[in-house]
Amino acid sequence: MRLIVWIVDPDTATLRQLQDAWHAVAGTRVLLQLYTALPACRPPYPDLLMAEIQSCCAAVTQLLLSLRQKKSTDFLPVTTDTRPSSFTRAQQLGAIDYILKPFQSRRLRRSLRRYLALKQGLSAGEALTQGQLDLFFYTPASSEAKPSATMPSLALSPSELLLCRQLLSFLLRCEQHQCTAAQAANILAVSRVTARKYLEILLSAGYVDKKTAATSVGRPCYWYQIKARLLPPQD
Repeated sequence: MRLIVWIVDPDTATLRQLQDAWHAVAGTRVLLQLYTALPACRPPYPDLLMAEIQSCCAAVTQLLLSLRQKKSTDFLPVTTDTRPSSFTRAQQLGAIDYILKPFQSRRLRRSLRRYLALKQGLSAGEALTQGQLDLFFYTPASSEAKPSATMPSLALSPSELLLCRQLLSFLLRCEQHQCTAAQAANILAVSRVTARKYLEILLSAGYVDKKTAATSVGRPCYWYQIKARLLPPQD
């Protein structure tokens, strides 16, 4: 899957920043087309339109609606426009996010990774899990995002990376920040064997600790607990 992304911004420095962010997140998996002014609606039509909407919201809206007559184009404003009315209009247009300038590279890249992960899930044609949807719709606070910010250093495929990030997000929210393979399997809608595999990946990478739960009979039960250094600071 190779996405086509149109980026529209009058500032060439911003265009380079957005281009660099996409290259860092997706490499050659995206075809970028950069514009300093709104382009004509012509093929190849984009999968995603990223645009500055300050002072030209109506024109961007018209371009997006024209594109959607040809293709299901997604929309991501990257803008200085802080007006509630502009944000509301972006929501009505189905914006996948709303990035305010000056933006932080980490915040932008997190948004692009979530979008790319969802598009990959949709292109696979398989049923989506709640964990995948949470990854796309839920934007954690900066303290919560710390584990996933370093996650790309693992040598994993996009689908494996997605599962590991979902597991870390789940561990941050659950009681005592720990779970068993059975609990992880239930929340991610995967088998226990698969859940255990990715918990062991997190263990090997130093993201979680593993301890044996006391059981009277049968096979031992293991708990996986997120490392204390990755937890949000206490108030």
